[in-house]
Amino acid sequence: MSFEEILEQTIEILHRRGQVSYRAIKRQFGIDEQYLEDIKYEIIDVLKIAVDRNQEVLVAQTLEAHQISLHKKLYSQAENKYKYSI
Repeated sequence: MSFEEILEQTIEILHRRGQVSYRAIKRQFGIDEQYLEDIKYEIIDVLKIAVDRNQEVLVAQTLEAHQISLHKKLYSQAENKYKYSI
C-alpha cells in the first residue's frame, strides 16, 4: 500500500469513528513508528483535520469547531474593514 492510500484510509476511519488510536493505525496497516509519525504530521499539521490527545489518539476536528473558527475569522475581517471605512 502506498503512503497516500494509508493516509486516505486513516482519514476515512477518523471521519467514521471520530477518533482512532495510534496503536490501531499501526496494527491496521502494519506500519512502524516513523511511518506513523509521517501520517500524523499530514493529518494534524498539514491537513489540520485532527488533533493529538495524550500522544495516543487522533481526534477529529469537529465541524462545529471549524464553523466557530470560520465565524471568528469572518468577524475579524469585517471588523477590520469597518475600522478603515470610518
